[in-house]
Amino acid sequence: DYKEGASGYSAQTHYVWPVRGGDEESPDPNEGGDEPPADTIPPVLSLAESVTVEATSAAGAVVSYVATAIDEVDGLVPATCAPGSGGVFPIGATIITCDAADTAGNVSTGRSLVTVVDRTAPGLAVPAPVFVVATSRLGAVVSYAVAAADLAGNPVVSCAPVSGSAFPIGQTAVACTAADQSENVATASFTVTVCPKHCR
Repeated sequence: DYKEGASGYSAQTHYVWPVRGGDEESPDPNEGGDEPPADTIPPVLSLAESVTVEATSAAGAVVSYVATAIDEVDGLVPATCAPGSGGVFPIGATIITCDAADTAGNVSTGRSLVTVVDRTAPGLAVPAPVFVVATSRLGAVVSYAVAAADLAGNPVVSCAPVSGSAFPIGQTAVACTAADQSENVATASFTVTVCPKHCR
């Protein structure tokens, strides 16, 4: 186009900008690319296998175990367990429950079993062979002491004939047993000899 000026004509340039045709829209600079999918997968929890251990005291036994958790997004995540590793587990069965959570709030739960058993019989101590002189033609009353101990408590001790019984002249076998709360039984015996006048 030409425009007439004070001293003649001057050229005026017109610029034409291309415009997208049809239904195409200009991209929104605030819009990003494809968003990653939401994390809906919980961590993979690994627990120790169920275990059976021997009691070491009346309280039970100290048991240690390992629990780990790995998440495909967060990697290694902590596992929280109760009862905790390294604690004293009582005699019997105890369930360990573990949880692990990732940053997206996905939670895994697992369980394992610890069984503490008492399979050890009590210790039982009986006297050496006992020799006494008869106090009558029927024999003599004889008293004796038997001791028993057990890791899991006080065992029940029984003997026959019982201490303080009248033993006839001659040799008599005394049989003793000690049983703990887990029904483990120890047995032992000794002899009582009642001599008519004197014992060689």
